[in-house]
Amino acid sequence: PKISFVNASECTKWRKCAEMISLHSVEELMLVTCQKLRQDGKSEIANSVAEIVSGKQILKHVDIRPYTDEEALSFFVEGKLTKFQYKLMRLQAKERGADLYPNYHRILEAKRRCYPDNISISDQSVEVSLQSLLDHTATRLIEVCKPVLCNVNPFLLENVELIVKWGFDGSSEHSQYKQCSFNCVED
Repeated sequence: PKISFVNASECTKWRKCAEMISLHSVEELMLVTCQKLRQDGKSEIANSVAEIVSGKQILKHVDIRPYTDEEALSFFVEGKLTKFQYKLMRLQAKERGADLYPNYHRILEAKRRCYPDNISISDQSVEVSLQSLLDHTATRLIEVCKPVLCNVNPFLLENVELIVKWGFDGSSEHSQYKQCSFNCVED
């Protein structure tokens, strides 16, 4: 009985390869290998093999992990970048073959997701219902903790409680600043 190449021993595999190598040139073997890779839907690998064998380019494998929308927003804010600076940096990275940064509109969408629903903004104030703020806080916490929560027994997640504290007695350590707008009168 004939054993398939995959199930054959290393010694048998080497012997079969040696026979093919002695009968065919590097170019023929490369062409057949590339055709088989393309047939199996691995065109990028086939192109890389062709480039390496032809000596045109020695490829270094670099694992490029693009920023998520939230990571890019954090990078944008922490770096105090302007819209122009971000777009320029994104374009320069793309021109060098590293599509690292999401589109600027996706950053704006990520920023919008940071705000709770039903928020009212005017020149003098910003108002949001406490329930809306708590719902948003809980949702964002769950989103951030999702990788951990996926490994927790679902029974333990049936009754989860969000405990928060906010004080107007100075315990929150937020300073009060006098801010004056068009129609306000200072004390």
